Amino acid sequence: MSNYKVSPQIDVVVIATFNPETESYTFSYYDDNGNQTDGDVTVTVQNTLVNYKLTDKNEELIFNDPELSPLNALGEEIIDGNLDDITVSISNDKKTVTVIDADLTNEQIAVHLVVSSEKGQFVSSDPRITNKGEN
Repeated sequence: MSNYKVSPQIDVVVIATFNPETESYTFSYYDDNGNQTDGDVTVTVQNTLVNYKLTDKNEELIFNDPELSPLNALGEEIIDGNLDDITVSISNDKKTVTVIDADLTNEQIAVHLVVSSEKGQFVSSDPRITNKGEN
């Protein structure tokens, strides 16, 4: 029997829809069961993989590096906060952003997903990752 521990995983489907009136994208989030959510996730186990999977009808969008910000208990950005327990990677096809949360501290993180196409670069509203640690 192997001692290799598999990291838990949370998948969030991100659907980006272009709105010609505003010339920008709107972002919708769905869980594994296809239920619409606000994109927020709660991490309770160390080294949880949070996968944001981009879906768009024309498949012209790709992910760029997300903008991450630590937040205080009121949900306000912490200017001098650090994110040293967070690792981010983007898949080769640039359709999945994976945020690995070591969950070393109880914190909230705003995740601004950044997508680009020939129409430009666009930033999503900020789904949150909340660390609560194992109980």
